[in-house]
Amino acid sequence: MLAALDKDQGRRESAVEHLQQALALMPENDEANTNLGALLLEQGKIRDACAHFATALATNSRHHAAMTHLAWIKSTCAEDDLRDGPLALELAARASRTLDDQDPKQLLILAAAQAENGALPEAIRLAERAVTLAQARNLPDMTATGQFHLETYRAGRPLRFTSY
Repeated sequence: MLAALDKDQGRRESAVEHLQQALALMPENDEANTNLGALLLEQGKIRDACAHFATALATNSRHHAAMTHLAWIKSTCAEDDLRDGPLALELAARASRTLDDQDPKQLLILAAAQAENGALPEAIRLAERAVTLAQARNLPDMTATGQFHLETYRAGRPLRFTSY
């Protein structure tokens, strides 16, 4: 609870400390691991974030946010040793299915996983669908993001990011 308050008030370091204290008492708390992973990801601590997302999924294999974050990193990380195409695809497909494959963000993550696995035509198809859904829902930022992803896939490249 304290971590959530700290995060809402912009005190990220304090939120991290509170989550670490909570995990010292309950190391398998999936929600605390996911929240800490998200904060660490914002700080650029990608490896540490991945470890917390993986712990959350080991405890609760259906934790949607942990699946989504880990699939995105495993699909798009610029660091070769952090990418894992098969794992990214499995997680992204599960996360997208939980939303009936109708969420533009989840479809873009699934497209990134397909691209990481060399399936660029499928990545393009999914990204086009995500853009169409985002436009229909009047989500201009998501539309622009999807169009950027499409340009990258059409150029024959998967996505790569150094920060999240």
